[in-house]
Amino acid sequence: MLLSPSNTHTGTNVLQTKPGLLSSRSRSTGLVVGILGRDGCGKSTFINEIVAGQLGRHFRKTATFKKMPAIFYKGAIFNKNEGYHFSKPHMYKERGRFASFLKLNLLLLDFLFGYWLKVFPLKLQAQLIFYDRYFVDVLADPLRYRIKGNELYIKFIHFILPKPDLWIILDLPTEVLLKRKQELNYEMAEKLRTKYLQLRSFLPNSIVINNEQEIENTVEQATLFIMDYLRKRKIELT
Repeated sequence: MLLSPSNTHTGTNVLQTKPGLLSSRSRSTGLVVGILGRDGCGKSTFINEIVAGQLGRHFRKTATFKKMPAIFYKGAIFNKNEGYHFSKPHMYKERGRFASFLKLNLLLLDFLFGYWLKVFPLKLQAQLIFYDRYFVDVLADPLRYRIKGNELYIKFIHFILPKPDLWIILDLPTEVLLKRKQELNYEMAEKLRTKYLQLRSFLPNSIVINNEQEIENTVEQATLFIMDYLRKRKIELT
């Protein structure tokens, strides 16, 4: 699902510390950033704040995709009108291995065609694109997607799919998270935290940011991370 693009000019002043870093005489290009983390870690707020900040205005436009491009898979296709609560995904049991395998293949098609049909054209237009979750989220939290087993196949799909240029993993101490999101018990929340933190070593060009701090500090840390990537890759923006 594509959320409404934004190109607001308010936010962190970190870009002012390096004037000209994001200016360009050459053809500009876009950037895709995947945002990962447990429910309640502040992904949506973080994306809204960084899009509204100065980083957003140095791209021609910004866009955010929520979980998946939604080309084929519409979320409730497997739920059979059972009154599925999307705000409480962990209360449901895993599907069987065969049904899980079928769903993984639907997700593969959705992310594959979604990238080339929806995301890549925006990248060619020099847009800053955020993914609120991405396919690799299934590896950290398969129960959210009601996936059973198939870990090797999940890793294979991740390997062949086009991926974001950068990954930002938002983290919180479990005690803080449970004050925001009470769906999980402590043991499950702590297990998920470990799984997401382990993605750091699995994903190149990734960073873990503790979002317990003020959101402005989180945005500034993420902005510096993105700027450093742009500088290293010599990506110049108009």
